Amino acid sequence: MDNNIIDKRTNEVAALNNALNYYNLTGYKIHEYYQEDKRRVKPLYFLTDEKGTSLTGHWDYSELNSFIRGYGKSFTERKWCVRIIEEQKTERESLVKEKRELLEALKGVLDYRSLSVNSSVDYRNKFTENTNKALEAIKKHSPIN
Repeated sequence: MDNNIIDKRTNEVAALNNALNYYNLTGYKIHEYYQEDKRRVKPLYFLTDEKGTSLTGHWDYSELNSFIRGYGKSFTERKWCVRIIEEQKTERESLVKEKRELLEALKGVLDYRSLSVNSSVDYRNKFTENTNKALEAIKKHSPIN
C-alpha cells in the first residue's frame, strides 16, 4: 500500500479517536473495516461501544465523524439533564425535610387545646407565649432572615 494512504488512514483514525475523547465517550472504539476487495481504496470504519456492540455500519471518515458528533452531543445533553434532575431531587428532599422540621417545631406550640388555664388573662398570656414560640420557629426555618 502507498504510504500516503497509510498516513491518511492513521490520521483519520486519530481524528475520530480525538472526537470520541472530546465528547468523553470512554470505552467507545473506532475500528477499521478490512475489505476483501482490494480495488476499493476508500477506507471504511465502524464504531463499537464499551460492551463491544457495533453502533454503526461500515462508514467512511466523514459519515462516522458526523455520527460521533451527533451522538456525542446527545450523550452530553443526556448527562446534563440527568444532573439537573438529580439536583432538583436533592433540593426537593431538602425542602421536604425543612418542612417536616418546621411542622414538628410548630406541632406542640400551636396546640391551644392543651392549654390549661384558670382565667382569660392566663389564656391570653399562654396564647401570646405560644404565638411567640411559633414565630421563633418560623423565623428559624425561614430561608429569608
